[in-house]
Amino acid sequence: MEVGFNQHYLSVTGPVTAKISAPKPPNFAVENLSLGEILSTFGAGLVLVPLLATMESVAVAKTFAHKFRYNIDVTQEFIALGAANVVSSFFGAYPVTGAFTRSALNAESGVRTPMGCIVTGTFVVVAILSLGQLFQYIPKAALAAVIICACLTMFDFQIFKELWIIRKSELFVLILTMATCLFLRVEFGLIIGLTVSILMLVYPMARPVVVVQKKLTARKHPAQLDDYRISVKPQGSVFFPAAEYLKEIFNDPIFKTPVTAFSVPRESFAVSNGAAAPPGDRNRMELREALPPIIFDGIHLTSSDYSTLRALRSVFVNCKSLHRDIVFVNTSDEILDIIMPFRRKDEDAEKKNDVVVPMHQGKLLPAGKPK
Repeated sequence: MEVGFNQHYLSVTGPVTAKISAPKPPNFAVENLSLGEILSTFGAGLVLVPLLATMESVAVAKTFAHKFRYNIDVTQEFIALGAANVVSSFFGAYPVTGAFTRSALNAESGVRTPMGCIVTGTFVVVAILSLGQLFQYIPKAALAAVIICACLTMFDFQIFKELWIIRKSELFVLILTMATCLFLRVEFGLIIGLTVSILMLVYPMARPVVVVQKKLTARKHPAQLDDYRISVKPQGSVFFPAAEYLKEIFNDPIFKTPVTAFSVPRESFAVSNGAAAPPGDRNRMELREALPPIIFDGIHLTSSDYSTLRALRSVFVNCKSLHRDIVFVNTSDEILDIIMPFRRKDEDAEKKNDVVVPMHQGKLLPAGKPK
């Protein structure tokens, strides 16, 4: 509606229907459409609208909790939001959600407790019943000015500088979300911002930080092969998105560069399913080129999933097929049983080989008492 003043037009709110509906069960049939037709008509909106409403409510709650230094219970916020929407459906009301505009006005008015919402709601009901006909003359520019002035106090200009210093990727998400909301629509901006934020959270899981160091513990030259160490330590838990990435790390040139050192010759032995290659004669060593042993720190493998452990099993089998030592430290026996499935059999075989059974004329005799 437009009102003319000397050929200058002022846009006003227009007629407002002032009434409070009587409570009744929700009507699931709109304009002679069945529930199935309604679902097909709205499509993705049936999922996006509740999602955006929930996101906005939580964002509002967290914003004011940060400003006024109090804690919120997100679960309680969800329960309250769902209960309010269930009750409002019996009155034919709009979907209930949190809003920056209303919350900012309440905050600037000095409201600090939920009692403010009860007072505001009471005034809204009284105003609708008694002043509803006058609302049509309120200029939209006046409403916009009130909203803008209230929300300006909530805008944190300092966050741009802090994000630029701390993490520029988060600043990119902020600017992208703001630009999408400004030039497209708010719901598109929120969805794009949420999607990019989720991708930023998932990416570190797919590309975790793994520290690889090559060390020489002895100063003599040439040293023994065991004096060379390539240590591998993930800086956090490794999950299935990073399983292949973890295997690719062991293809780095640092793992494939041999060193010249004294080492025990090993026999050629076909290895499969993680079976350990038998060592040669440990009493004689020779100077040759060999791949240095790998020390893997598995302190963060306790919460890793099965796909990650399978990837490490593949690495273990490849190392043993190349007659290369790989040792897992700070790793529990349960995890080692998955990475090295034949570990216990090899240990039992070594224990049996260490037992000396003296023989005399084809009979078994106790150790240490030969006749």
